[in-house]
Amino acid sequence: MVDDARKFFHGLLRERFAPELRKLGFKGSGNHFRRVRGEVINAINIQGNKYGGSCAVNLGLHLAFLPYNWKSEIPDPTKIKEIDCEFRSRLAPGRRSDYWWKYDGLLTSPRKQVDHLVNTYLRFGEPMFARYESVEDVAKMISLDDVSRRKFVGAFGNVSVVRAALTMARIHQHLGNRELAMLFAQAGMENIGRATSLRPEFQTILEANQS
Repeated sequence: MVDDARKFFHGLLRERFAPELRKLGFKGSGNHFRRVRGEVINAINIQGNKYGGSCAVNLGLHLAFLPYNWKSEIPDPTKIKEIDCEFRSRLAPGRRSDYWWKYDGLLTSPRKQVDHLVNTYLRFGEPMFARYESVEDVAKMISLDDVSRRKFVGAFGNVSVVRAALTMARIHQHLGNRELAMLFAQAGMENIGRATSLRPEFQTILEANQS
């Protein structure tokens, strides 16, 4: 019965959500979709609840020149998934940070749930991606002050201070902002804590941008 509800729900997603995403330039099927616009990559994943009965929508933002968030390798933009993205968030209505859509329930129906999911993406998810349509937009996501205060109010999803510093250093290096790249790398070194495996990455950036 539960599996039937899941199949019916995902069938509705194929009918309603997938076409909307394709209109917006996404490619993919099933639980994974991606959109590549220049050097900016957007990814979407439909994640089933491990306990069953519901799903969430995960959003990923990545740049073509950045390595995977878990290894030093540049991803194939045509194959990257949300879980591989440097910036990740979860779709939710309003000011919520987490939301799960039920496959079925006493007070709702699968069609209403899917309609709500699609409308939530169009109202909140797509605007999140729209804020960062270029590398320059992403470069403005996190400032040096954000790193020093360890607060990333404007960031796309949760990010650690060290990872934020490394990513922004890489982005500014790519844009040719050598001074900012060095400042972010220095900030990362100062806050490295237990993330010592990232030390060589920071050192490489510092050495590359020294005059």
